[in-house]
Amino acid sequence: MSVAELQAVIDSSFSRASSFTKEILQRPLSAESIIQFVDDVHQLTVATASKIGVPHAAVVIAQCVDGEILFTVSRESVLHRNLVTDDRCAVTCVRDSSSLMGQGRAVTVGAYPALPSSVHDKFGSRLDGYDGLIFRFAATRLLGAIS
Repeated sequence: MSVAELQAVIDSSFSRASSFTKEILQRPLSAESIIQFVDDVHQLTVATASKIGVPHAAVVIAQCVDGEILFTVSRESVLHRNLVTDDRCAVTCVRDSSSLMGQGRAVTVGAYPALPSSVHDKFGSRLDGYDGLIFRFAATRLLGAIS
């Protein structure tokens, strides 16, 4: 997803938001501000459900690369099992009085060690020795307020 496509999702999400949400948020965020926020926080909470509907939330390491929100998923985790069964997910990113919330799908990018240096450069030393997977959040809705 390019920065322009991310902005289109944000604008569409804001236009479909309830009047109460629009009143609170006042205006849609820029894609650039969301990218910077995720890059500064380095974390997302990813919510999924199991095959039988049991909810699950996992805090993961996240970064944006080329307009894409990427996050870590361990192969042995409940998060991974849930995403293999159903790739739909919701995400939040929160720090102080700033927050981001979204829904969409998690798309496998690949095993972290095999990914290009542009991905390794963004995650940096936080993933030294990590041999798990990287997923991309394909947003269908994305709203937030960053102060």
